[in-house]
Amino acid sequence: MTSKAEKLLSRGRFQKFLMNQEDAGVIAELNLELDRIVQAFMLKGAIVTEVAVKETRQTVEQGFARTEAAIQETNINMQDARNELSENFLSLAVSTKRTESGLQDMKEETRGGFSRVLSDVGKTENAVHTTREELSRKLDIVSDNLDKSDAAALSNQSKLLSAAQLQLLRDLPRAQARYDSQSRGDARGCFEGTRKNTLNEIYDWINSQDPNTPPIFWLCGLAGIGKSTIAHTIAAEEEEKHRLGASFFFSRDEADRRNPLLVYPSIAYQLAVFNPDLKRLVAEALEQDPDVGLAVMRKQFQKLIAEPLAAWESNRRTVVIVMDALDECYPESGAEEILVRWAAELRRLPVPLKILITSRPELHIRAKFQSPSLRLISQPYILHDIEKSIVQADIELFLRHTLNEIAEDHGIPTPWPTDFELRVLVKRADILFIFAATAIKFIAGGRRRDPQARLTILLKREAPKSTSKYQEVDALYTQVLQHAVTPEDEDEDDMETTRHVFRIILETIVLLRDPLSSGSLEALLSLNKGAVRSAIIHLHSVLVVPEVLDGQIRVFHPSFQDFLTNPKRCIDPQFYINPEESQTRLAIICLRRMLTALNTDPCGIKNLWLYNSEVPNLRMRVENAIPSHLRYCCLHFASHLSQASPSDVALADLVVSFCKAKLLVWIETLSLIGDVDSAITSLQNLGGWYKKSPSASRHTIDLLHDAHRIVLQFVAGIRQSSGHIYTSALPFSPPCVLKEQYSSTIPLNYVLRGQPSTWDTCVCAIEDSAPAWSVAYSADGDRIATGSSEGPVRVLSGSTGAELALLEGHTRGVRSVAFSNDGSRVASAAEDDTAKIWDITTGMLLATLEEHTDVVTFVTFASDDSMVVTTSDDGTIRSWHSITGAPLSCRSGHDCEILGGALSPDGSIIATVTDTAIGIWDLHRDEPLNLLIGESKDNASVAFFPDNVRLVSGSYSRIICLWDYQAGTSLKVFKAQSDLTSLAIAPNGALMALPHLREAIQLWDTETWCPIGLLEGHLNGVQSLSFSPDILFDCGTAEQVFLLLTTPIKSDQAIDTPHLLRLQTARASCPCLAKAVP
Repeated sequence: MTSKAEKLLSRGRFQKFLMNQEDAGVIAELNLELDRIVQAFMLKGAIVTEVAVKETRQTVEQGFARTEAAIQETNINMQDARNELSENFLSLAVSTKRTESGLQDMKEETRGGFSRVLSDVGKTENAVHTTREELSRKLDIVSDNLDKSDAAALSNQSKLLSAAQLQLLRDLPRAQARYDSQSRGDARGCFEGTRKNTLNEIYDWINSQDPNTPPIFWLCGLAGIGKSTIAHTIAAEEEEKHRLGASFFFSRDEADRRNPLLVYPSIAYQLAVFNPDLKRLVAEALEQDPDVGLAVMRKQFQKLIAEPLAAWESNRRTVVIVMDALDECYPESGAEEILVRWAAELRRLPVPLKILITSRPELHIRAKFQSPSLRLISQPYILHDIEKSIVQADIELFLRHTLNEIAEDHGIPTPWPTDFELRVLVKRADILFIFAATAIKFIAGGRRRDPQARLTILLKREAPKSTSKYQEVDALYTQVLQHAVTPEDEDEDDMETTRHVFRIILETIVLLRDPLSSGSLEALLSLNKGAVRSAIIHLHSVLVVPEVLDGQIRVFHPSFQDFLTNPKRCIDPQFYINPEESQTRLAIICLRRMLTALNTDPCGIKNLWLYNSEVPNLRMRVENAIPSHLRYCCLHFASHLSQASPSDVALADLVVSFCKAKLLVWIETLSLIGDVDSAITSLQNLGGWYKKSPSASRHTIDLLHDAHRIVLQFVAGIRQSSGHIYTSALPFSPPCVLKEQYSSTIPLNYVLRGQPSTWDTCVCAIEDSAPAWSVAYSADGDRIATGSSEGPVRVLSGSTGAELALLEGHTRGVRSVAFSNDGSRVASAAEDDTAKIWDITTGMLLATLEEHTDVVTFVTFASDDSMVVTTSDDGTIRSWHSITGAPLSCRSGHDCEILGGALSPDGSIIATVTDTAIGIWDLHRDEPLNLLIGESKDNASVAFFPDNVRLVSGSYSRIICLWDYQAGTSLKVFKAQSDLTSLAIAPNGALMALPHLREAIQLWDTETWCPIGLLEGHLNGVQSLSFSPDILFDCGTAEQVFLLLTTPIKSDQAIDTPHLLRLQTARASCPCLAKAVP
């Protein structure tokens, strides 16, 4: 093509230009070539667009890169074409001029041909002009298509990112807890015309534009009064108005719907569905941290809800969030966290959120709503305080309408029932809608479909003897149960068996930790197919029984379970469920199922070395090999057992059999299910229960202990690979009872190196990003706080070491941490001259204490938690309000730095440490009670004995001094071998712990005052020591924090090997860190 154009342009000066068919063909070919380029480019763009939709993100991104390169190449080619054409047209112009010159010469030479030549020149000029315009138009089309393709590529890339982000959202862990979720069965809103006053009150609150309107509406009421129905109505109405951002309906019967860790991810997901901009913002948060849905609640809220809402450029329209039955959130601290977190963040968010919360008036929820932070931003509405006549009018309207529908369905002549019968039902309902709803279900149900007969049963009830507010509901539940066990077509001989099966099925459904389907219940209870649905056919008024066979059966309303398990309410002995007896029976059933059904390698992986993630179709294999009833047993048997009778011999025997045969298989199964962490608490519950059994054996206790140690020490590996329990955890454990019992399962014949001779004192290692300077236990031993050299405070599980909260706010190292006695708060003292008070559950900073002028060296709570006391290098002792942080007093009894302190066991005395003296202070007096001055001039630490008479002090000069602090006299003086930066006395006063040399801790008997144990293995000197309430011992070093678990001292003063929970700062191997010294 190029050669033809060049040939065309290279013609001589006097030759005619574009005057024949061949020349016109050359131009036509040029036009066709341009069309081909345009079409090829457009086709390539279409292909790229199609690929962008179908390929994975990575492939598509590569495709876009290739497309962009192709576009650039096309741009270059088109530019070259433009340049060539421009040069060609320039040559054409030159040629035209030459032609015009030649024509002029021809005029002079041949006047006779002038007219024809002039005509030819005109045609040539027109042809050139037309060609120029056509080529210019086509080049513009190419340029436009390039621009459009770039825009399309960006648009497709944006759509692709949205698809990838949507996948992140789909992977977000969440509960099926929407108001209209399938898990809620046939839940409905208020019957039309009822609850008008309450609904109008809520709608007025939602629609209010007054900036002073509280953003939280708390609908509080007794069980069965209709809170959930009202919440359902509001959620449905607000969804129709496109204002429902999210809803979460709690249920204590379902693990997902009672789990507080799923609340914020579930709400975030629904907010993302609610608005495309929020979808993008939430997805961006997930891109930055895909595992944030598994984080602590405070971080979940901040990243998934607070930050996206803060960045959302909304149109300022109200967004409603409905949270129903908050009292059914478990544990209770989760409900408290939810309330406090909303209280802390709502006013800061630019979006006009309205949060509707319903609950029973439980103490922990009432206490939070009465706190200053929530009282100012919430509007309480006590449902059971509404005038009784108003509520009963609503109940009458509901009963009249639904009974009319039943009459129509069954061909019963109306009016039915009579006004008298209706009034009796209304009176019995009192103010509880659950009575009316249950009565309707009972009347409409039944195999014989005889509503009049069932209505007559309800109306024949005798006058109640109880004065309980639930007396009518209790009587109704009793009538429902009595009717359910009354045989209709059974022989007398089968009646007893039927009642027995009925009771077993009923109490199982009521006490299950998670609901099961009818088929799973039959497998769990070893019943024939169809037995469950046949037994509960008359209980549809109190149970939710889905039509689909694999639907989970659960209690319709929590008040039914409350009734059955309370002997004061359920007075019929054939229905009363004794929790301890029934939990014992369930624990026995679960253990029997596991003993018969658990097997090694249940999923047929046949390769112990594979990661779980590498096993093809693992989820499907698990569902096929580990049916739901067996999964339930693995997850919840220990929960039932912990509430069972320790004196039950049959149960104890099953525990022995389980430990001998199935302990490792059970852990393997939990790994495949994806819940190894539950093994830690299960083993604790199992061991605690078994030790109380009169028939407990040492062998089984040791098996449980060894299993607990293995899971704690190797939990990270077992999480990733079910075979890890056999390939590395067991082989690399020390010789122990568990290893001997399961020696045949070890795939390695021997271990050349790496196997310890005894259980290491390191129970598990938990990494930290900075050295830990201070440690403290909560009063119940369930939690541990550590203070970092870089400022953060960590709250950890006292049993597993798992991080529960990360409290960030200090800008320098934390010298001291302390828990409040109720365990709800932690205080920290730091080198940034401040102390801080934190809410543990929410991670919220409650107060910053800022009046010290130098490093704050010590912090503690008073015994009644009313105030916080701090000491500082500025020489002062200050007290503060423990919630608001308001300063209460300041004492200046020292004219030098206060290096630290300690609080007496009774909480009335604080001891302060200076270089030359130990100050003894009454918390309510300004002057010291005593100044203890010994031979040391470099005091460093102090600790009280539990007798409230003695204390011990230590110094950098390695002197230990025992004091009677009330008398102000020195009792004993000892010499240590290390700087005594920290001292700790066990709660029973029998042990003292102190640093020994550079890398060890020494344990002393406080009666003989002789060293009895040495804990070795620290990488640096010990900086902080603290005994737990139950003789759990922990210590911190300048590089790592140690938590040592010891047993009580025996009468011969021997000491068992301590068990150590280490929080280390680097990914170092865990050496043998401590050995007991006789």
